[in-house]
Amino acid sequence: MEQVKARCRDVRPFRWLGTTWLDLRMLRKSWGLTLVGGLAMTVVIGIAAFTFSFLHTTFGSTVPLDDGDRIVALMTWDAAAQRLRARLPAVA
Repeated sequence: MEQVKARCRDVRPFRWLGTTWLDLRMLRKSWGLTLVGGLAMTVVIGIAAFTFSFLHTTFGSTVPLDDGDRIVALMTWDAAAQRLRARLPAVA
């Protein structure tokens, strides 16, 4: 009988709603840990955004060719195999 009850509970469409309320209560109960975790994620996301911005600015996104900022994609042709070998989209 208990197995049938458990299977019926698992099939319910909004089963996750009950666990979400429990999660929110636990976050409210340990608000210090929630605050530290949120601040840590904020700092890490900020560091990642700064790093990406710095590298993008430092190394640039254009290809070192004439009108490199207008190139959409680079392709190489493998003459021996008679096919395209690589297709590298350039950052616009």
